[in-house]
Parts: sequence; C-alpha cells; structure tokens
Amino acid sequence: ATHGKGKIVTLILSDVIEDKLDVIGSGPTVNDPTTFNDAFNILQKHLLLDKAPASIIKHLQLGVAGKVSDTPKDLPASIRNKVLGNNALALDAAADQASQLGYQVINLGSCMEGDTAGLASFHASIARSILKYDQPNQPPVCVLSGGETTVNLGQNPGKGGRNQEMALAFLCALKDHDLNRITFLAAGTDGEDGPTDAAGAFADSNTLKQSGTMNASEYLARHDAYHYFKNADSLFQPGPTGTNVMDLRVLIVE
Repeated sequence: ATHGKGKIVTLILSDVIEDKLDVIGSGPTVNDPTTFNDAFNILQKHLLLDKAPASIIKHLQLGVAGKVSDTPKDLPASIRNKVLGNNALALDAAADQASQLGYQVINLGSCMEGDTAGLASFHASIARSILKYDQPNQPPVCVLSGGETTVNLGQNPGKGGRNQEMALAFLCALKDHDLNRITFLAAGTDGEDGPTDAAGAFADSNTLKQSGTMNASEYLARHDAYHYFKNADSLFQPGPTGTNVMDLRVLIVE
C-alpha cells in the first residue's frame, strides 16, 4: 500500500467500538501507531521475555535497534478508507423500524462495553423506570443499544455467550417484576454468540413460563445461559448472517 502508484480504496465493515481503523481487520491500509519498542516493553512488563520464542525476541530487538523496518507511520493521500457499515448504522435502521411500528425510541448508542452483568442491570433499571414512572418516556418504548461486553467466566463455566448471558442477567434482575409488558433481546449481528448455535436470546414472561422449575440465578452463576434458554425455547437462532457489526440489544416496554 505504501509503495503502490495507484489509488487504493478500502471498503470497511466495522466490528470495533468507535470504528478505530487501525484495529478493524488489523488495519491493512491504515498507519500503525505502535512500534517495536511498544511490543518489547509489553513482554518485559509482563515478565514474558524468557517465555517468548527466541526468534521473536531477536526480531523485536533488531526492530528496536532500527535494523528492521517498522510498520508505516504515514500513508500516502492516494489511500482512502471508507466505513460502509457499523453498529451505529444498524442501530439507526432498528430505530427507524421501531418508529414505524409506533414505538418511542431511545437510542443509547453504539459504544456500550464493559461487564455484561452490569450492562444488563442498567437496561433492567431503565425498564423499571418506564414501568413505574413513565420515565424517560411513556410506553410503548423501544430502547436500543449496541457495542460489545465481556464476561469473566471463572473456572468450569457452562455454555453460552455474552449476549445469552446478558439476557439471563436481565431476566434475573426483573424476575420479581411484571414481565408481561417487557421483552428483551441481546444478540450478535453475525448470528453467533460464543461457542453456540445461537446469536443470543429473548427474555420475557414467556421465557419464565417455559423455564418451569429451572432457577435462572443458578444458571447465571455457572455461566450456563445457553442451556437455560434452550430449555425455555427462547434462543435467538437466525444462523450466520455473513456480516458483523458487533451486538445489538432491543428492550421493548409496552
């Protein structure tokens, strides 16, 4: 890319929060701000110099010494990067559809990240506020959010993914409330969620009815959301979509 004479246009589908071009697909046509020195310092900081292959250490040392060319820091103006699709566009499309269906839309944006359980609790709090006080809007309301969260699995986890985990945590947070007016969906836009055949899961009153005597909190504690929702017939299984613009959450309050 740095030595070509012609123009280069990269068309990008972003699966990264804030559409950071140097991170999406490792940014093949974007300047790389990192250096050999950065990589060497990371290994040194985490006491990995003795554990990494000798060939890698040697290459990094040559790079630090300036004997091996680093990645490009400046690219020619003939290179253009264009984001065609991202989570924000997906949220806009969902918002348009919800508006057409008569819902008041609250779009929380595409930069939701961090702990899955915490974000599930946040969405549950919004649902409670709408149910109890008609705040921030009077029903029917559709709350949308996007991004990607993380789950600390611990030892011997069950089966699931971050979206199924979020739906289950949301269900647990509202299990003592009126779920007849609430529907929540957390799903990956690529049609996949963890090592499962589901993109995510639905959480509503029907989920609780179908779950029978299953204890949602116990399934959540062992990170086994997949089997909970499978037994409750509440998995969202659209199959692979052929694209990926991170995750979407849809909260409906009637």
